[in-house]
Amino acid sequence: MPARSALWAILRTLLPYPDPVRRHRVRRAARQLVTCTHWPGNVATGEQVAQLAALHLLWLQREVHNAARNRHDEAAALVARAAVETTVVGLYCLHVPGAVEQMQAGNAKYLNRMFEFLSTEGVFPTGLLEVLVAEIGGEGDLPPLNPMAMRVAEHSQHPITLDLYRRLFIPLSTFFAHGEGHALLRHVDPHDRLHDRPIYPWTIRGALRATDAYVGILATHVARQQEVSADTFIEYADAHWERTVLPLVAMFGRSARRSLRWRKLPQAMMGIRKVVRYYRSGVASSDTAELREERTRRGIEQIVQVLPELPEAVMARAVQELTTAFLSRSESPTDQTGTS
Repeated sequence: MPARSALWAILRTLLPYPDPVRRHRVRRAARQLVTCTHWPGNVATGEQVAQLAALHLLWLQREVHNAARNRHDEAAALVARAAVETTVVGLYCLHVPGAVEQMQAGNAKYLNRMFEFLSTEGVFPTGLLEVLVAEIGGEGDLPPLNPMAMRVAEHSQHPITLDLYRRLFIPLSTFFAHGEGHALLRHVDPHDRLHDRPIYPWTIRGALRATDAYVGILATHVARQQEVSADTFIEYADAHWERTVLPLVAMFGRSARRSLRWRKLPQAMMGIRKVVRYYRSGVASSDTAELREERTRRGIEQIVQVLPELPEAVMARAVQELTTAFLSRSESPTDQTGTS
């Protein structure tokens, strides 16, 4: 039932989901996947780099839970962002040929940049720095995270890395990591008043569940590479990814509480009942695709009346996008985490 599934998907993000025992088991199993005990240096394989990424991701998972426990919301969001990057890099090195060589060249490049100020001031000989850089790696570098996510999606035949990049990394970078417009405007409330403490555009549970899901996702791919059972990691990743509230959704929810047209709520509830009854009765499955789309759109038009007043063109586009998404979900549901 599409409407009921959508409602349950929303409720899952709001309800508590404590799982310390399960998390301990998953962390222990993921740690056992790290079979590399001594780092092989420049002869490291993609699988070994992925194991190193898994080790780092387990540390970040612990850090985000510590931050949440101490109510360090900003730190939790920044750690969750670092965890996205670690997951994508680990999967990139695991699946894409030549990724390790790119990383080694990138290490040399950044070493050069870090020590450049010493050679400029004459503290560190320029010639010696060039020798060290040449010894560590050659030309090149890892691509930006978006191309890496795209390459992983191509090689793994599933868009999970694109989901991580688009749904989480971009908004987390925009609101937390960068010191530009949107990050600065977090200090401005809806009435244009400035506050010492910035508005938090996410939820602490979102940071926890997202990072827990990353651990399951990366561990799944490493386990499959080692040809061991990944069922535990798949279930763990799915459970937490399905309960992860995205930053943009959290922002919309906070904004909606202030600006929804509550007097239109009864009309919106009637629209929800109408759509639910249409699909539950079986009529939707017997209608033509065109008629199903038309009746679904009419129901959604009634539902969105509760939203703040928007320009007509914007509202029409919103209705169309919601209708398309609803029909797509009801006709061909897909696995979101790419782990099963």
